[in-house]
Amino acid sequence: MPEATYANTTILNPLAVAITLAAIVAMWKLPKGVCTVPFLLCVYFVTERQRISVLQFDFTMLRFMLLVAFLRMHVRGELKVFRLNRIDKVFLAYALISATLYVLLQLSPASIANRLGFLINTLGLYFFFRVQVQTLPETMLAIRTIAAVSVAISFFVLVELKTGQNLFSVFGGVPEPTEMRQGNLRCNRARRGVECAAPDGAGHVATHRVAPARHGRNA
Repeated sequence: MPEATYANTTILNPLAVAITLAAIVAMWKLPKGVCTVPFLLCVYFVTERQRISVLQFDFTMLRFMLLVAFLRMHVRGELKVFRLNRIDKVFLAYALISATLYVLLQLSPASIANRLGFLINTLGLYFFFRVQVQTLPETMLAIRTIAAVSVAISFFVLVELKTGQNLFSVFGGVPEPTEMRQGNLRCNRARRGVECAAPDGAGHVATHRVAPARHGRNA
C-alpha cells in the first residue's frame, strides 16, 4: 500500500512496542558504540509504519529511538566532544536545502510536516552514527551488525518471494499478501521494497570487506 495510506494514522502493535522499549532500554545502558546494535535491530525489524500520529505529525518508532538516543548522548556528555567536519557540514547543507526546496515547491502545511520528518530521520540517523561510530572497533561492530541483520532479513525476503506472504505483517503497517507490480511480487520486508534491500545488502557486504582491508586487517 502507498505511504499515503498510513499517513496521519496511528498504528501500534504490542509486539512492536515491546521490541522498541527493549531496544531503548538496551541502548540507554550499553556503552558508546555498542548501543548501535539494539538501535539497528529495532530499526530493521520493526515496520516503519508503526507510529503515533498527532496533528499531522507521525512519530514512528525510529523517531522515538532517535529521541532517546540523543537524550542518552546528551546525558553522557558524548555530544560535548563532537565537532563538525567538512563532510558533516556538506551533509547538513544538503538536508536543509533539500527540505527548503521541497516546501517552496509544494507551499502547503503538509509539505512542512513531511520535510520536518525528513530532517529528523536524515539528520538524526547521520549524527547519531557520527557520534557513536568513530573508532575502528566501533565501525566494525556496526558493519558486522548490519551484515548479520541483512542475512536475517534475506530469509524473510525469500519466504515472501516464495509464498507471497509478508511475515512482518504481524506487526501491522505492511500488508500480509505481497503486492504485485507489473506481474512480479514486490517484496516489502519490514520497510520498503526489495529494490531497496538489494543495494543496501550489496553496500553492506562491500563495506564489510573494504573497511578492514583499508586498515590492514581481515574481517
